[in-house]
Amino acid sequence: MVQASGVSLVLIGAILAANVWQYGPASAAESRQKASLYGIELGTPLNIPQCPGGEINPLLVHTSCKNQTIKAEDGETKWLVVFPFFHSPPMVSDQVLLVTTISGRVEAISFATDGVRVQDEIFRQLVAKFGSPTASRVDAAQNAFGAHFQIRRARWVFDGFTVSFDGSDGKINGGAVAIKSAKFTAAERALQTRRSATEPKM
Repeated sequence: MVQASGVSLVLIGAILAANVWQYGPASAAESRQKASLYGIELGTPLNIPQCPGGEINPLLVHTSCKNQTIKAEDGETKWLVVFPFFHSPPMVSDQVLLVTTISGRVEAISFATDGVRVQDEIFRQLVAKFGSPTASRVDAAQNAFGAHFQIRRARWVFDGFTVSFDGSDGKINGGAVAIKSAKFTAAERALQTRRSATEPKM
């Protein structure tokens, strides 16, 4: 159970829906799509200026800029890319993208959405850009007051990168979009393997 804008939500898609992914192969034309979001392309340097003074408030920046948040192992760095408040993509919640670079090149891009209210429009835009999803499904859920709603989810699998969309990430007013390179996915799995090897065993 989570809290969202003072409303307690209980997502029970496993009970109310079959949660079965519907699969369909991407076409050759779709596979040629650039692995990018909002002009930032996987496999390229993050050529965006630094935010002056490390500022990340969209109301105080005048052009898109980046601010480093974490420099992790294996050359991985996480950045916040901030859009000016009045020039931000309408589907990006909080006017911020999270971008991960490895050895100086972009390998993952993600952003939060405003959840169920905008999920159909975001899905439409993703289909327009990436084509029909490789897999999709609709989960049923309800909040603590008994109101029912649906959560749209979709995945696109291409040669070298994947795209994921979740109309809700556990609350009615929050969802997520992410695009990840094969290199980033492999690095995530390798990191999880290393962590598992060092965890205390029962």
